[in-house]
Amino acid sequence: MVGEALTDIIRTPSGEREHPGGSPANVALGLARLGVQTSFLTAIAPDPRGQAIAAKLAASGVVLLPESWSLPRTSTARCRDRTR
Repeated sequence: MVGEALTDIIRTPSGEREHPGGSPANVALGLARLGVQTSFLTAIAPDPRGQAIAAKLAASGVVLLPESWSLPRTSTARCRDRTR
């Protein structure tokens, strides 16, 4: 698979929470959890957020291709939780 991986940063009244993901990364994770042999090519950095994404994928059996380590900083998306 090829696709996006990023860290969602959600701001709440009690602080910020970070969630590694991205829709294509989540699809790769789901396929691997279903037993489908899955390799994933994305663009992340060797920073703490990129490491968290790689660890989450590896824990479910996704093989992150080495070419994925291609950015100086892992992408993020920020939002505010207004349900609280």
